[in-house]
Amino acid sequence: MKLMTTALFSALVALPVLAAAPTSGLKVGETVSPFHPTHIAGPNKGTDACPPCTYGDRPQVMVWVNHEDEANIVAFQKMLGKEVAEHQKQELKAFVVNLTNCEGCVTKMDSWTKAWSPNVGLAHISSGDPAVEAWKVNISTKVKNTVLVYKNRKVVANFVNLVPNAAGAAKLEAAIHKAAK
Repeated sequence: MKLMTTALFSALVALPVLAAAPTSGLKVGETVSPFHPTHIAGPNKGTDACPPCTYGDRPQVMVWVNHEDEANIVAFQKMLGKEVAEHQKQELKAFVVNLTNCEGCVTKMDSWTKAWSPNVGLAHISSGDPAVEAWKVNISTKVKNTVLVYKNRKVVANFVNLVPNAAGAAKLEAAIHKAAK
């Protein structure tokens, strides 16, 4: 009996502790809602145009960033710029929305615009804006980004903490192809 108890205890201790991955964003099938971020680069620069309202039923990608590394944000815009160019016929639209709580954060974003793709929107919105709750964006420090792909205002893919590397690009590309059909 002692041997069995020791073996069971050893097996339990050896199991990895599985922490639940953070969730964020609207679920597949849910409807996106209007919101008015401040656009600082891209097709709506200088406005507070609502992306879902402005671009309607077209396929769209919305990358909400919060606590994300600047290098990853720039990598996302490069990935998105490539996808928007490849899906011109389908009129794909893409935006990066930075959740901000300080004026310095917005000033820092200005430096990103120097190399920003003109076909990808860059906007900011306060993390306390009602849109954050409406889009179910988790503002925990454990969530670096929430990527939503949608068409006809319905979410077709949701990624949390997507890494803008080759594997992440492949996942995003597959979701965009699905939405652009």
